Amino acid sequence: MSGAKNLDEVVAVAKDHGLAEKLSGRPICDHCLGRLFGKVSTGLDNVSRGKAIRESLGMENGTECWLCEGLFEEIEKFSKIVEDEMEKVEFKTFLIGSRIDPEIENREESLWAELNLRHFEAAKSEINREVGKILEAKPGIEVDFQNPDVVGVIETMFDHVEFNINPIFVYGRYKKYARDIPQTTWQCLSCWGKGCEKCNNTGREFSTSVEEIIGTPFLEETKSDNHSFHGAGREDVDVRMLGNGRPFVLQLSRPTKRTVDFDKMQRTINESKVVEVVDLRPSNRREVIEIKGARYQKSYKAIVEFSSPVQEQKLKEVVRSFQSIEVAQRTPQRVIRRRADKVRKRRILGFQASLREERTAELLIRTEAGTYIKELVDGDEGRTKPSLAGSLGVDCKVKFLDVMEIHDEVGVDD
Repeated sequence: MSGAKNLDEVVAVAKDHGLAEKLSGRPICDHCLGRLFGKVSTGLDNVSRGKAIRESLGMENGTECWLCEGLFEEIEKFSKIVEDEMEKVEFKTFLIGSRIDPEIENREESLWAELNLRHFEAAKSEINREVGKILEAKPGIEVDFQNPDVVGVIETMFDHVEFNINPIFVYGRYKKYARDIPQTTWQCLSCWGKGCEKCNNTGREFSTSVEEIIGTPFLEETKSDNHSFHGAGREDVDVRMLGNGRPFVLQLSRPTKRTVDFDKMQRTINESKVVEVVDLRPSNRREVIEIKGARYQKSYKAIVEFSSPVQEQKLKEVVRSFQSIEVAQRTPQRVIRRRADKVRKRRILGFQASLREERTAELLIRTEAGTYIKELVDGDEGRTKPSLAGSLGVDCKVKFLDVMEIHDEVGVDD
C-alpha cells in the first residue's frame, strides 16, 4: 500500500511539469523518465517511477531513448565486466563509480534546466547503484561508501572498468639490534642510485634496511606492488632501537590478497635476528598521519668516552645542572645537507650518569622529541649549548647510543 502511495506522490510532482508536451518527439525510457523525479519519495526504483508517470500522463514508449541511447539496457553487461576484474582480487568491501558519454550528461543537464527540475538523479548515479546491487547480491562482499577495499570505475563508452585497489595498512612496533642499517632504503651518496664502484653498482649505501626487512615478507604475502614505511621518527644508522620499540605503519599498495596472518608475519620477520616486530595489527590512513606527525618523548642510553680523565664529583655536578633544562641546538653539521640551518630549543627531562672508568661513562637521558643526543654530549663545536663537553671542559664523544623507550603513552610534545 505504501508503494502505491509513494508512486502517487511521484506522479503528482511530475504532472506539474508538462512532460507529455515538452518531451513530444523525444522518446524516453522508463529509467530516464523515472530519474527526472528520482529523489521524490523513497522505496522506489526509477523504472517503477517512469512507468507510473508514463501511464498517468498517457505518454508513449519510444523505440530508443533519446536521452540515454539505451545505456541502461547494458547494466548486466557492465556488472559482468566488473565481476571479471573482481575475481582477480581478494576483497570484502567495494564501491562502484562510472564515467559516461559527455553528450548524455550534457543532454540530461539541459533537460533538467528546461523542465526546471529539482528532484532529478544523474545517469551515472543510477548506473553505480544498479551495478552495485547486482554485485552485492553475491556472497561475502558488500558496498562500503567510506573505506572500500576496491573501487571499480566503469567506462561506459569503452566497455572497460578501471579497477582501483586501496592499500593495506599495518601497524606495529620495531626493535633494531644492528648498528649498521638505516630505517629506510638509502641511495648511494656517490651515484644517487645509478650504480657505481663505491656501491658495487647496487645504487645503495646499505645492503638492507628496517623497511625492507619488515616490508618484503608482507609484499610477498599480500602480492602487493610496493610498500611505503611510515615511522614515528627515526634513529641514526649506528643507533639501536630497543625497549618497547618504535611505532610504525607499513603501507602496501595494490594488494591482490588482503587476508594477513599477523602471527606468521611476525615470526618470519623476527627470524632476521636484526629487526624484531611486535603488536602487528590492521591500521588505516588516519594512523599514518598520526604516526608521521607524532613527537614523542624518548629515553636513551649512551656510552660516552672522554678525552681526559673525569672526576666523579665533577660529573655529578654537571649532571645536576642538566636536570629539566632547555638547550639550544643549531642544526648539527652532520645533517646540515638535508635540514634547515636554524636553532631549535629542546627540553632535557632527565639526566643520569655513572662512571665506568675515568674516561668512560654511561648516560641515561630523557628528552622531548627532536633532541640531538650526540650533539648534546659533544657540543658540535659550540652549536649545542649547553653541552656535556662544554660543562665538563673536556672533549666527549658518544661511542654507543641506544633508544631505550618511546614514550607514546604520555602523548606528544607541543
